[in-house]
Amino acid sequence: MAVYDLERFHILLVEDNGYIRNVLEDLLRQFRVGRVATAANGQEAIEYL
Repeated sequence: MAVYDLERFHILLVEDNGYIRNVLEDLLRQFRVGRVATAANGQEAIEYL
């Protein structure tokens, strides 16, 4: 099984459903993604950028 280093990745997760957003954020953190930012909608995502 291949091992990947995801610590150099930065992900902006945009999801309006809070439960799904939390599940995906936890999953990405378990994969040890470098930085995970979340937004509840497109407007929040644009403001983050």
